[in-house]
Amino acid sequence: MKGKALQVLQVINPNRPYTDTVGGCLRIREAIEAKARMTITGIIGNANFMEETTEQDILAGYAFSNSVAEAGNIPLVF
Repeated sequence: MKGKALQVLQVINPNRPYTDTVGGCLRIREAIEAKARMTITGIIGNANFMEETTEQDILAGYAFSNSVAEAGNIPLVF
């Protein structure tokens, strides 16, 4: 992969274990980066409760994902 433009994105769902806090998401990011030996370049917010997801869940998930991106100093890409 050396020399190639590459995006490595972390998908987060704050409604799941280990990614329900900003700190938890940052710890997961560190673990992924260490194992993959790659740097995560952006965040994808995926807040959902499957079929039971409401508009409020999505809005709250967006705000949470934005907080994770800001704390990690990387962009929220989706």
